[in-house]
Amino acid sequence: MTLTGTLTAGALLLLATGGAARAEPVLTLLVGQQLDGSRRFGGELARLWKSRNRPTAERLAVRTVPGAEARLRALSRGRGHFAIVSADEALRALPAYPRVRAIGALWPVYLHALTRGNSVQALRLPLTAPVWTAENAGFAYDSLWEWSADLPAVREGLRVFPDGEIPRMLERLDSEVLLFTAPAPLAEIARALEADPRLRLLHYDTALLEEFRVAYPWLQIAVLPLGIYPKMRASLEAPARHLMMVGGAELSEASIRKMLDSVYGSKNALSRYDPLFGQTDPAVNALFAPLVPYHPVSIEALGIAEPHR
Repeated sequence: MTLTGTLTAGALLLLATGGAARAEPVLTLLVGQQLDGSRRFGGELARLWKSRNRPTAERLAVRTVPGAEARLRALSRGRGHFAIVSADEALRALPAYPRVRAIGALWPVYLHALTRGNSVQALRLPLTAPVWTAENAGFAYDSLWEWSADLPAVREGLRVFPDGEIPRMLERLDSEVLLFTAPAPLAEIARALEADPRLRLLHYDTALLEEFRVAYPWLQIAVLPLGIYPKMRASLEAPARHLMMVGGAELSEASIRKMLDSVYGSKNALSRYDPLFGQTDPAVNALFAPLVPYHPVSIEALGIAEPHR
Protein backbone atom coordinates (compact mmCIF):
# COMPACT_ATOMS: atom_id res chain seq x y z
CA MET A 1 0.00 0.00 0.00
CA THR A 2 1.27 3.45 -0.89
CA LEU A 3 1.77 6.20 1.71
CA THR A 4 -1.28 7.98 0.29
CA GLY A 5 -3.31 4.80 0.62
CA THR A 6 -2.16 4.34 4.20
CA LEU A 7 -3.21 7.87 5.11
CA THR A 8 -6.56 7.44 3.38
CA ALA A 9 -7.20 4.18 5.24
CA GLY A 10 -6.32 5.83 8.50
CA ALA A 11 -8.68 8.70 7.81
CA LEU A 12 -11.48 6.30 6.92
CA LEU A 13 -10.88 4.33 10.14
CA LEU A 14 -11.04 7.54 12.18
CA LEU A 15 -14.32 8.48 10.53
CA ALA A 16 -15.71 4.99 11.03
CA THR A 17 -14.96 5.10 14.77
CA GLY A 18 -16.54 8.50 15.18
CA GLY A 19 -13.22 10.23 15.85
CA ALA A 20 -12.09 7.87 18.60
CA ALA A 21 -8.67 9.50 18.72
CA ARG A 22 -10.24 12.67 20.07
CA ALA A 23 -9.42 13.19 23.75
CA GLU A 24 -12.28 12.50 26.15
CA PRO A 25 -13.27 15.69 28.01
CA VAL A 26 -12.27 15.52 31.66
CA LEU A 27 -13.37 17.44 34.74
CA THR A 28 -10.96 17.22 37.68
CA LEU A 29 -12.02 16.95 41.31
CA LEU A 30 -9.35 17.93 43.84
CA VAL A 31 -9.56 16.11 47.18
CA GLY A 32 -7.60 16.07 50.42
CA GLN A 33 -6.33 13.40 52.74
CA GLN A 34 -8.07 10.13 53.47
CA LEU A 35 -9.10 10.94 57.04
CA ASP A 36 -11.85 13.38 56.05
CA GLY A 37 -13.33 10.84 53.63
CA SER A 38 -12.95 13.08 50.58
CA ARG A 39 -10.62 10.75 48.69
CA ARG A 40 -12.93 7.76 49.14
CA PHE A 41 -15.96 9.86 48.31
CA GLY A 42 -14.23 11.20 45.20
CA GLY A 43 -13.61 7.68 43.90
CA GLU A 44 -17.26 6.70 44.36
CA LEU A 45 -18.40 9.98 42.83
CA ALA A 46 -16.22 9.42 39.75
CA ARG A 47 -17.81 6.00 39.18
CA LEU A 48 -21.28 7.45 39.65
CA TRP A 49 -20.48 10.33 37.30
CA LYS A 50 -19.42 7.92 34.56
CA SER A 51 -22.72 6.07 34.78
CA ARG A 52 -24.67 9.32 34.46
CA ASN A 53 -23.70 10.41 30.96
CA ARG A 54 -26.33 13.12 30.84
CA PRO A 55 -26.51 16.09 30.78
CA THR A 56 -22.72 16.19 30.31
CA ALA A 57 -20.35 13.74 28.67
CA GLU A 58 -17.18 14.60 30.61
CA ARG A 59 -15.33 12.06 32.69
CA LEU A 60 -14.64 13.00 36.31
CA ALA A 61 -11.04 12.45 37.41
CA VAL A 62 -9.91 12.65 41.04
CA ARG A 63 -6.58 14.14 42.10
CA THR A 64 -5.20 14.44 45.65
CA VAL A 65 -3.87 17.90 46.54
CA PRO A 66 -2.84 18.26 50.22
CA GLY A 67 -4.05 21.45 51.87
CA ALA A 68 -7.31 23.34 51.30
CA GLU A 69 -5.50 26.52 50.33
CA ALA A 70 -3.55 24.64 47.65
CA ARG A 71 -6.77 23.19 46.23
CA LEU A 72 -8.47 26.59 46.11
CA ARG A 73 -5.41 28.15 44.51
CA ALA A 74 -5.35 25.42 41.87
CA LEU A 75 -9.01 26.02 41.03
CA SER A 76 -8.46 29.76 40.74
CA ARG A 77 -5.64 29.11 38.24
CA GLY A 78 -7.70 26.72 36.15
CA ARG A 79 -5.82 23.61 37.31
CA GLY A 80 -8.98 21.83 38.39
CA HIS A 81 -12.75 22.18 38.18
CA PHE A 82 -14.16 21.04 41.53
CA ALA A 83 -12.60 20.68 44.98
CA ILE A 84 -13.61 19.51 48.44
CA VAL A 85 -12.73 21.76 51.38
CA SER A 86 -14.34 22.39 54.76
CA ALA A 87 -17.03 25.04 55.03
CA ASP A 88 -14.95 27.11 57.42
CA GLU A 89 -11.99 26.98 55.02
CA ALA A 90 -14.31 28.18 52.26
CA LEU A 91 -15.61 30.97 54.49
CA ARG A 92 -12.10 32.12 55.32
CA ALA A 93 -10.43 31.77 51.92
CA LEU A 94 -13.01 32.25 49.14
CA PRO A 95 -12.94 36.09 49.33
CA ALA A 96 -9.35 35.84 48.06
CA TYR A 97 -10.43 33.62 45.14
CA PRO A 98 -13.30 35.36 43.30
CA ARG A 99 -13.19 32.74 40.53
CA VAL A 100 -14.13 29.97 42.99
CA ARG A 101 -17.66 29.52 44.33
CA ALA A 102 -19.48 27.11 46.63
CA ILE A 103 -21.45 24.38 44.87
CA GLY A 104 -23.03 22.50 47.77
CA ALA A 105 -22.49 21.26 51.32
CA LEU A 106 -21.41 17.65 51.79
CA TRP A 107 -21.20 15.47 54.91
CA PRO A 108 -20.32 16.48 58.49
CA VAL A 109 -17.02 15.72 60.15
CA TYR A 110 -17.26 15.40 63.91
CA LEU A 111 -14.86 16.58 66.58
CA HIS A 112 -13.96 13.22 68.12
CA ALA A 113 -12.62 13.24 71.67
CA LEU A 114 -10.89 10.09 72.93
CA THR A 115 -9.01 9.16 76.09
CA ARG A 116 -7.81 6.08 77.96
CA GLY A 117 -8.87 5.18 81.45
CA ASN A 118 -11.35 6.98 83.70
CA SER A 119 -9.43 10.03 84.86
CA VAL A 120 -11.43 12.27 82.50
CA GLN A 121 -15.20 11.86 82.56
CA ALA A 122 -16.14 14.63 80.12
CA LEU A 123 -14.50 17.42 78.16
CA ARG A 124 -15.33 20.64 79.99
CA LEU A 125 -13.90 23.98 80.98
CA PRO A 126 -11.59 24.45 82.72
CA LEU A 127 -9.68 21.57 81.20
CA THR A 128 -8.56 18.92 83.66
CA ALA A 129 -6.19 16.96 81.39
CA PRO A 130 -3.67 17.71 78.61
CA VAL A 131 -5.33 17.98 75.20
CA TRP A 132 -3.63 16.90 71.98
CA THR A 133 -5.30 18.41 68.94
CA ALA A 134 -4.79 17.49 65.29
CA GLU A 135 -4.34 20.30 62.78
CA ASN A 136 -7.69 19.43 61.17
CA ALA A 137 -9.31 20.54 64.45
CA GLY A 138 -7.35 23.77 64.67
CA PHE A 139 -10.47 25.73 65.56
CA ALA A 140 -10.78 23.67 68.75
CA TYR A 141 -7.14 24.26 69.67
CA ASP A 142 -7.50 28.02 69.10
CA SER A 143 -10.62 28.16 71.24
CA LEU A 144 -9.25 26.08 74.09
CA TRP A 145 -6.11 28.23 74.11
CA GLU A 146 -8.19 31.42 74.26
CA TRP A 147 -10.56 30.09 76.91
CA SER A 148 -7.58 29.10 79.10
CA ALA A 149 -5.92 32.53 79.01
CA ASP A 150 -5.79 32.80 82.80
CA LEU A 151 -4.60 29.23 83.30
CA PRO A 152 -0.94 28.92 82.24
CA ALA A 153 -0.70 25.34 83.54
CA VAL A 154 -3.62 24.33 81.31
CA ARG A 155 -2.06 26.02 78.31
CA GLU A 156 1.13 24.03 78.86
CA GLY A 157 -0.92 20.87 78.27
CA LEU A 158 -2.27 22.01 74.90
CA ARG A 159 -0.50 20.53 71.89
CA VAL A 160 -1.18 20.58 68.16
CA PHE A 161 0.21 17.99 65.76
CA PRO A 162 0.02 17.12 62.03
CA ASP A 163 -2.95 15.08 60.85
CA GLY A 164 -0.63 12.34 59.63
CA GLU A 165 0.42 11.70 63.23
CA ILE A 166 -3.08 10.80 64.46
CA PRO A 167 -2.47 6.99 64.45
CA ARG A 168 0.79 7.41 66.39
CA MET A 169 -0.77 9.83 68.88
CA LEU A 170 -3.65 7.41 69.40
CA GLU A 171 -1.16 4.68 70.33
CA ARG A 172 0.62 6.99 72.80
CA LEU A 173 -2.60 8.27 74.36
CA ASP A 174 -3.03 7.62 78.08
CA SER A 175 -4.86 10.02 80.38
CA GLU A 176 -4.65 12.82 77.83
CA VAL A 177 -7.51 13.80 75.52
CA LEU A 178 -7.06 13.42 71.76
CA LEU A 179 -9.10 15.70 69.48
CA PHE A 180 -9.47 15.42 65.71
CA THR A 181 -12.21 15.79 63.12
CA ALA A 182 -13.37 12.86 61.01
CA PRO A 183 -16.59 11.54 59.49
CA ALA A 184 -18.52 9.02 61.55
CA PRO A 185 -18.35 6.16 61.77
CA LEU A 186 -14.61 6.00 61.13
CA ALA A 187 -13.39 2.41 60.78
CA GLU A 188 -10.05 3.16 62.45
CA ILE A 189 -11.78 4.43 65.59
CA ALA A 190 -14.18 1.48 65.68
CA ARG A 191 -11.31 -1.02 65.43
CA ALA A 192 -9.32 0.80 68.12
CA LEU A 193 -12.29 0.83 70.51
CA GLU A 194 -12.91 -2.87 69.93
CA ALA A 195 -9.28 -3.76 70.52
CA ASP A 196 -8.58 -1.64 73.61
CA PRO A 197 -10.92 -1.88 76.63
CA ARG A 198 -9.40 1.29 78.15
CA LEU A 199 -10.00 3.48 75.12
CA ARG A 200 -13.28 5.41 75.04
CA LEU A 201 -15.11 8.29 73.46
CA LEU A 202 -15.66 11.32 75.66
CA HIS A 203 -18.83 13.33 75.74
CA TYR A 204 -18.80 17.13 75.81
CA ASP A 205 -20.09 19.26 78.64
CA THR A 206 -23.19 21.21 77.54
CA ALA A 207 -21.62 24.55 78.44
CA LEU A 208 -18.56 23.79 76.28
CA LEU A 209 -20.76 22.86 73.33
CA GLU A 210 -22.55 26.18 73.67
CA GLU A 211 -19.22 28.03 73.71
CA PHE A 212 -18.26 26.34 70.45
CA ARG A 213 -21.64 27.08 68.86
CA VAL A 214 -21.51 30.77 69.72
CA ALA A 215 -17.90 31.15 68.60
CA TYR A 216 -18.36 29.59 65.15
CA PRO A 217 -21.49 30.31 63.07
CA TRP A 218 -20.55 27.55 60.60
CA LEU A 219 -20.39 24.91 63.35
CA GLN A 220 -23.26 22.60 64.24
CA ILE A 221 -23.85 20.56 67.35
CA ALA A 222 -24.65 17.12 65.96
CA VAL A 223 -25.49 13.75 67.48
CA LEU A 224 -23.37 10.62 67.28
CA PRO A 225 -26.17 8.06 67.71
CA LEU A 226 -25.95 5.14 70.08
CA GLY A 227 -24.30 2.19 68.36
CA ILE A 228 -22.38 4.13 65.72
CA TYR A 229 -19.23 3.10 67.62
CA PRO A 230 -18.55 0.12 69.91
CA LYS A 231 -18.91 0.44 73.68
CA MET A 232 -21.18 3.49 73.57
CA ARG A 233 -23.64 3.65 76.46
CA ALA A 234 -25.62 6.59 75.09
CA SER A 235 -25.69 8.93 72.13
CA LEU A 236 -23.20 11.79 72.18
CA GLU A 237 -23.45 15.40 71.10
CA ALA A 238 -20.33 16.73 69.40
CA PRO A 239 -19.25 19.80 67.41
CA ALA A 240 -19.42 19.11 63.68
CA ARG A 241 -18.39 21.06 60.63
CA HIS A 242 -19.35 20.23 57.06
CA LEU A 243 -17.21 19.64 54.06
CA MET A 244 -18.17 21.57 50.95
CA MET A 245 -17.93 21.12 47.21
CA VAL A 246 -16.57 24.23 45.51
CA GLY A 247 -15.97 24.87 41.84
CA GLY A 248 -14.61 27.28 39.29
CA ALA A 249 -16.89 30.14 38.30
CA GLU A 250 -16.50 29.19 34.62
CA LEU A 251 -18.12 25.75 35.06
CA SER A 252 -21.08 25.12 32.79
CA GLU A 253 -24.58 25.00 34.21
CA ALA A 254 -24.90 21.39 33.02
CA SER A 255 -21.78 20.31 34.92
CA ILE A 256 -22.91 21.98 38.15
CA ARG A 257 -26.41 20.52 37.95
CA LYS A 258 -24.94 17.08 37.30
CA MET A 259 -22.70 17.46 40.37
CA LEU A 260 -25.66 18.47 42.54
CA ASP A 261 -27.72 15.58 41.20
CA SER A 262 -24.88 13.14 41.81
CA VAL A 263 -24.33 14.32 45.39
CA TYR A 264 -27.95 14.69 46.48
CA GLY A 265 -30.14 12.93 43.93
CA SER A 266 -29.51 9.28 44.74
CA LYS A 267 -28.03 9.48 48.22
CA ASN A 268 -30.33 6.86 49.78
CA ALA A 269 -29.45 4.20 47.23
CA LEU A 270 -25.79 5.13 47.15
CA SER A 271 -25.39 5.12 50.93
CA ARG A 272 -25.34 1.32 50.74
CA TYR A 273 -22.00 1.61 48.94
CA ASP A 274 -20.61 4.58 50.84
CA PRO A 275 -22.32 5.97 53.98
CA LEU A 276 -20.95 9.45 53.25
CA PHE A 277 -23.49 9.81 50.43
CA GLY A 278 -26.27 9.17 52.92
CA GLN A 279 -25.06 12.01 55.15
CA THR A 280 -25.36 14.74 52.52
CA ASP A 281 -28.36 16.99 52.97
CA PRO A 282 -29.23 19.86 50.59
CA ALA A 283 -31.12 21.63 53.39
CA VAL A 284 -27.80 22.29 55.18
CA ASN A 285 -26.90 24.82 52.50
CA ALA A 286 -29.33 27.27 54.11
CA LEU A 287 -26.90 27.48 57.04
CA PHE A 288 -23.96 28.45 54.84
CA ALA A 289 -25.68 30.60 52.21
CA PRO A 290 -25.40 33.83 54.25
CA LEU A 291 -21.72 33.10 54.95
CA VAL A 292 -20.19 31.70 51.75
CA PRO A 293 -20.52 32.91 48.13
CA TYR A 294 -22.41 30.26 46.13
CA HIS A 295 -22.36 29.77 42.38
CA PRO A 296 -25.51 31.29 40.79
CA VAL A 297 -26.52 27.90 39.38
CA SER A 298 -26.43 26.38 42.87
CA ILE A 299 -28.42 29.29 44.29
CA GLU A 300 -31.19 28.58 41.80
CA ALA A 301 -31.02 24.78 41.93
CA LEU A 302 -30.95 24.59 45.74
CA GLY A 303 -33.52 27.33 46.27
CA ILE A 304 -31.21 29.31 48.54
CA ALA A 305 -33.30 32.20 49.87
CA GLU A 306 -30.58 34.40 51.36
CA PRO A 307 -27.40 34.20 49.30
CA HIS A 308 -24.11 35.59 50.54
CA ARG A 309 -23.74 39.34 50.15
